Amino acid sequence: MWRVLALASVMGMRIHITSPIALVCLIVLFLYVRGHAVSRQPAAPAPTGSVATAPPITREQPERLDRSGDDLFWTTTRRLGAGPSIALVRRAHDDTVTTVYREFGVWFGDIAGGRFVVVNDDLRGVSRIRLIDRGVTLATSMWPIGRRDLLTDGTALYWADAAGVRAVSIRGGTVRTLARAADVRSLALDGGRLYFAAGTVVRSVGTGGGRARTEAIGRATITALAARGGRLYWSELGAGIRQHGGFLRSAAAGRVVTELSAAGTRLVSVDCATSGTDCLVRAYSDDGSSAFEAGPGAHDVQDDGVAVVYAGPGGVTRRLLMGPRLTRLRGGGP
Repeated sequence: MWRVLALASVMGMRIHITSPIALVCLIVLFLYVRGHAVSRQPAAPAPTGSVATAPPITREQPERLDRSGDDLFWTTTRRLGAGPSIALVRRAHDDTVTTVYREFGVWFGDIAGGRFVVVNDDLRGVSRIRLIDRGVTLATSMWPIGRRDLLTDGTALYWADAAGVRAVSIRGGTVRTLARAADVRSLALDGGRLYFAAGTVVRSVGTGGGRARTEAIGRATITALAARGGRLYWSELGAGIRQHGGFLRSAAAGRVVTELSAAGTRLVSVDCATSGTDCLVRAYSDDGSSAFEAGPGAHDVQDDGVAVVYAGPGGVTRRLLMGPRLTRLRGGGP
């Protein structure tokens, strides 16, 4: 009320409370001052399970994205007018983005551990695995690898091509065939085993070799795969996300899960409309999930314990997750 009297004094008004007109003026002034005081109060905190949006780390369009330690690495291709294309491996450290490796006339696929990259040479019809900090070819595949996964456990590298699942030492040498399978869509490493999905079946094989074993048989095509702490997650076309013992999340009509990752502290996924548009990134915890829009074609979603990072046509984006609902996975899964 003292603010009202002060404002009235500044305006040169003499208010007599006994006057009905003065009383109305006093009420109007009180509501005006109160409204402005409320508008100056700080905004309410973000709701539980929300995300904080930040500008993209880069607006380049990555082929693949990988997190190694505190750094992000991605591959991309630039066109130099009528000349040859240039393939780049880019690194984001803090707020600085640099080029760590480049080649002309090829395009890069996946990158693993920030040191190994798939080089696709369409002219010769082959793919190579390169150690980028030394510029050394560790393996050559006579079957194109393309954008398929490249994984490492620090000892060996693992990938799939049109004819099977392969491995080679990080020092190079003989390429080993761990399993013969066509149309392998996804790979996952966990506990000394390499999991791979082909068609409606998920199998695994020891990283040192041996007989492959069947882990799961779906009713429809397996679209994504992840493993952590001895727990296996996979998605089926039209059936959502599954784990041994039941469904983690049922599929929404007209949507398909295209990505799963359990490499961080949470299980995260991407699901899109069947047209490939309207993609959502979801993070799962022990008591629920949180989702946000990621635009069309989101891929390579990863959790670094604080935020979710993903790639897409708009570049590489990192979104901070807030709220106690998004807790760390316990016991290897939600």
